[in-house]
Amino acid sequence: ALVAHQTLVYGLVPPARSRLNALLFTGMFIGMAAGGALGSL
Repeated sequence: ALVAHQTLVYGLVPPARSRLNALLFTGMFIGMAAGGALGSL
């Protein structure tokens, strides 16, 4: 899934790539942290 999402990001407007990639990884980090916290309950 990561490669597929990065492929979508890299297909977009070049100046926006780094911002969108940062947003993608930030969202993934938050989602994984929340999943880990909820999974340990």
